[in-house]
Amino acid sequence: MKTSGLFLAALLLAGAPLAALSQDESGGKKGYAVMADFRAFDACRHVNSLLQSLDYDNQGVVESAIRMAIFVKLAQPEFSCPDVEETLARLAREGATETIRLKASLAAIVYAQPTLFSEEAKWDYALDDSVFRAVAARVGVTMAARFE
Repeated sequence: MKTSGLFLAALLLAGAPLAALSQDESGGKKGYAVMADFRAFDACRHVNSLLQSLDYDNQGVVESAIRMAIFVKLAQPEFSCPDVEETLARLAREGATETIRLKASLAAIVYAQPTLFSEEAKWDYALDDSVFRAVAARVGVTMAARFE
C-alpha cells in the first residue's frame, strides 16, 4: 500500500482540517470539513500527496482526494496548481467510474471558476457528498440563468 500517497493521511498528520466532529441523527460521529481550517491549511506543502491520491488505484481514495481538492479551492480561491487542474481534467475525461468522472468534472469547474462558488466557500461540509451536491446546485442555477 502506498501510504505516502494518501492525501487524507497527509492532511491528518499536517494539522487535520477534518478534525471537527458532530453527532448525526443516529447518534454516530460524523466528520466535517471546517472551511476556516482549510483557509489556514498549507495546501502547497501537500500538493504531491494530493496528486498521488488522485491517481491512487482505490476509487474511494480518489473520490476523497477530489473532495479535498474542492475544499482547498473553496477555502483558498487563490490556490493555483496546474498539475492538480490537469489531473482533475484527465479524471473528468478518463476516470475509472462514472462517479469519478462526474465528481472530477465538478472539481474542475471549481478550479476554473472559483469566484462562482463564493457562497459555498462560507459553509462547512460533512465528509460525504454534500460538497458535490452544493457545487452541482450552483452550476445548475448558473446554467439555468444563462439560458433564460
